[in-house]
Amino acid sequence: LFFTTLTDTPAAIAIQLIWWFTDLLGGNKLYSYFGVRPLQLIPRHNGLGNVEAYISYLPDLVQNRIRILLLTVLLVIGTIYVFSAKRRGFLYVPVFKRSKIQSAV
Repeated sequence: LFFTTLTDTPAAIAIQLIWWFTDLLGGNKLYSYFGVRPLQLIPRHNGLGNVEAYISYLPDLVQNRIRILLLTVLLVIGTIYVFSAKRRGFLYVPVFKRSKIQSAV
């Protein structure tokens, strides 16, 4: 929502797709079956009955979810700021303005 609000375009969709795709491809090289990266969207646990491995990286999983939560809170605060700046007229960037077709009638 932050990037869509800032640019008045569906840029957030592209950013999310890029993040998801790099997360999907990056997981194959860093961790083959277990592990959590700092901003990984979908942590993997591919072992059946290997509870020790899951418990060993559980603190990393909790840190990952806290980082995602903090990023979310920062983006929500940024979105609120952008909305209020646009409403007051402080944030006007003509590069981001989309052209609107006017009817002749």
